Amino acid sequence: MKKILVVSVMVLGLVTLSPSAHAIIPGIPGLEDMGIEVRAGLEHASRDWERPGFKGESTTLGLFAEPTFEVMEGLDAYLKLGMASIEFKSAGVTFDGGMDLGWGLGVKYTMPLDGLGLPGMGIIEGMPFGEALEVGAGFEYIALSSDYRAVRGFPAGSLKIRGWRLSLFASEDMGMFVPYIGLRYSDMELKRAAVRYDAADNFGIFLGADIPMDFANINVEIGFLDETSFKVGASFAF
Repeated sequence: MKKILVVSVMVLGLVTLSPSAHAIIPGIPGLEDMGIEVRAGLEHASRDWERPGFKGESTTLGLFAEPTFEVMEGLDAYLKLGMASIEFKSAGVTFDGGMDLGWGLGVKYTMPLDGLGLPGMGIIEGMPFGEALEVGAGFEYIALSSDYRAVRGFPAGSLKIRGWRLSLFASEDMGMFVPYIGLRYSDMELKRAAVRYDAADNFGIFLGADIPMDFANINVEIGFLDETSFKVGASFAF
């Protein structure tokens, strides 16, 4: 309980004390050009794992805050900090981990499709969807931990998920919302005590949408194949 309270305060602090969160509070000068935003979101995912002779399935639930910094035009870097729980099932045994610290970091680059300079871009730009079409790539590293109690002869221990994701995506600004779709490759591992499992599937697809609002930017995303995931969050930016 004490650990959960500490992490909760850290997440709340990132949202309320960072410059981007203050951007929605009038009367704070000097913050307009810093290029910072904070996203707060809920993430749920299930994934299959395997090792010689054994298979398993994990379910994670996380609450994260993500301060994002604009490094240069089109290039953003972000830090992910929050708490997450991991449930892992293997060989008929369920290891139910509690809420614990989770973190990650990543970069994302986006650019207009015509910025690629490829042959045939003029044809695409002339289509109804071509003018506002953007493409991009992202890289993310994540680290989750979750402690579980003794169960069915197995002593208490910890579950750890570590790994990285590389993604390619395309988005289209349609005014009221910005839908996007992408492909990703992930290299993930799960450890239960000293036992290591590798992800059963590495390639995945994801799709979602950003919905601009007066007070924030709402994001909803689902993923398939490598993992079945659902994410919802809100970003405060200036």
